[in-house]
Amino acid sequence: MADIFEVQPCDGFEASLIPPGDKSISHRVLLLGAIANGISHFEGVSSGFDVACTRRAVEALGATVSGATGPGETLVVQGVAESPRLTLGQVECGNSGTSMRLLAGLLVGQGVEAVLTGDESLSRRPMDRVVVPLTEMGASLSGEGEQHLAPLRLRSSKLHSGDLSVIPQVASAQVKGAILLAALGVDGVTKVVESTPTRPHTEELLPSFGCAVEVGVEGANNYVSLRGKQKLHAADLAVPVDPSQVAFMAVAAAICPGSVARFQNVYFGSGRGEVFEVLREIGARVDIREGAQPGVGDIEVAAGELLPVSLAGGRIASLIDELPILAVAMACADGVSEVRQATELRVKESDRISSIVRMMQSFGVPVREFDDGFQIDGRGGRRLIGGGTIHANGDHRIAMSAAIAGLRADRGTTITGWAAVATSYVTFDHDLAQCR
Repeated sequence: MADIFEVQPCDGFEASLIPPGDKSISHRVLLLGAIANGISHFEGVSSGFDVACTRRAVEALGATVSGATGPGETLVVQGVAESPRLTLGQVECGNSGTSMRLLAGLLVGQGVEAVLTGDESLSRRPMDRVVVPLTEMGASLSGEGEQHLAPLRLRSSKLHSGDLSVIPQVASAQVKGAILLAALGVDGVTKVVESTPTRPHTEELLPSFGCAVEVGVEGANNYVSLRGKQKLHAADLAVPVDPSQVAFMAVAAAICPGSVARFQNVYFGSGRGEVFEVLREIGARVDIREGAQPGVGDIEVAAGELLPVSLAGGRIASLIDELPILAVAMACADGVSEVRQATELRVKESDRISSIVRMMQSFGVPVREFDDGFQIDGRGGRRLIGGGTIHANGDHRIAMSAAIAGLRADRGTTITGWAAVATSYVTFDHDLAQCR
């Protein structure tokens, strides 16, 4: 994929699009299939480079992976059950924070020794959020400095026996997932307690592999618990389309007058549909038709008169990946929108708060930066200002958000750092070409 991309304005479009399979689910089915007994079949696994990093890691663990990724394709995983390789050496996670954090949990739970490395961007992202709770469980692992930056060194260790309650210090589905994957190796019950609910992909998938999980509420907190040492068995699963990727083309339809975008087999359960609720609040027409599988269905998004919106509090955890593209919708709304309590954006592939602010400024949109968010004074029905260059800073979501904003600009826009898009959405160029 080229590192420079040019976008021309759009006058409206109608398209049926097939974005990649859900990235969060793709990582997890590969990891669980790798330590299960038997042969699993996973349809529609994401073809992004991030998930490819997880695939290489589970192959290093001893699992056999064959077949293909992408819509309509099936990946076959022969698990290693109770006989994983216990010394892996260096495992390259590329730009994938999900790979590194979930692998850390899975590998310490299996007693595996490894060094998890990443690219320059990933090596700046804090890993203390998983190192601290995993250390509380008895794992021996560490990174560089107080934030435990990569490389992350996992040393062979045995997790504590007995029941344990773990309270993550950061509201993150990756952190919760790492703890639950580690808990599979604990001789006892592990309970993860959350004051702010996060996406429940790990606990939703575990029963498909034969692992009983308890989910409940204690006072003001949610919890997930499981008994370790349960035997996992192979599973056959279809990975639905990723709502975080659908969001880009959905916003394209919302901001380009007269446009309609249609998507099939989209996952919108367990808080992942929040982005479509926000688009409704902003003024787009959003039609969701649930299919036979709960939380999965077809979605149609059409343009509307866009209004400002304010996002904060508990909604942020469910929208953290979609905030860059929602900022583009806010830029096209008629009025002032605001995002607060989103400090987590500072430690993504780039400092996304600063990246969003710079992107808005490049498009001539008045914007104000806060420590924990931003405020955007939307241009309403007026086109954004194009003709400039947007620097994506190696961040796939900033690059794709800038491309969608370019559809609503008054002239062509150039984006640098475009190669980062392949980490999550390899077919983005093809899909965007339909938005004409």
